[in-house]
Amino acid sequence: MSPIGRIFIVLNLILAAGFLAWASFSLATAENWKVRHGDLTTEMEDRVAELDNEISDLVVTRNKLTDDERSRREERDLVNTQLERAKSDLASLNREKEQLLGDLTAIRGTLKDFDDTIRQVTAAKDRATEQMQEMERERNSARSAQQSAETAQRDAEDAQRSAELLVADLQADRERLQDRLSMLETRMTTLAAVYGIDTSGLEQPDINASILDVRMDLAPGLVMLNVGEDQDVRRGYVFDVYNGNTYKGRVRVENVEASMCSATIVGTVDGSSIQRGDRASTHI
Repeated sequence: MSPIGRIFIVLNLILAAGFLAWASFSLATAENWKVRHGDLTTEMEDRVAELDNEISDLVVTRNKLTDDERSRREERDLVNTQLERAKSDLASLNREKEQLLGDLTAIRGTLKDFDDTIRQVTAAKDRATEQMQEMERERNSARSAQQSAETAQRDAEDAQRSAELLVADLQADRERLQDRLSMLETRMTTLAAVYGIDTSGLEQPDINASILDVRMDLAPGLVMLNVGEDQDVRRGYVFDVYNGNTYKGRVRVENVEASMCSATIVGTVDGSSIQRGDRASTHI
């Protein structure tokens, strides 16, 4: 074989060896890439699953927050409606109370006038009686003036009868007015029982409070109010307790401090119990 042929054979062997090395390197690189690609794919699938779970949790949380917000909005609307109704009822009761107080004041004034008139008529009757007695003494002491005395006696008796008739008429008028006053007081008591108005506390100032605590282990029951001397609360004041439009009962103040007071439960509505957070007022 010629030298050139040997050279070509050697070159072919070298090229074949280089190609074999390159092919081996490329094959190894491809296998490494496949393994890395599989790992990345698995990692991405796991991450996607985690993100899906987080998105599901966020959606559930968002739905719960939306439901809570809707519930709070409905509760707020209900409370506002109840508050407006309570304000309307309170205004109506205040108007009726003012009217009843006006009627009561007018009746008391009329009764006072009648009492004054009755006293005057009674005094006139007493004076007439004294005059009659004096005339009788004069008749006994002076028989000669008997006719004049008898005439004066008849006049005095007529005056007495007239006075007695006037007194009877005035007393009848007084009884009618007292019956009217009794009817109005009965009506006021009925309204107080129906609407929870404390007629004995009409002179109390208008004070509103909240129930801070309730102790039923101390008979007949003890409550704490968030008002005291700073709000002009005095021992013996009566508060009506309610929650919204529900009237629950009545408490009477026993001990007063600067900014709070304690009161005993004097009565509750059947089926109701006074709770912490209820409202209380001297005038409702």
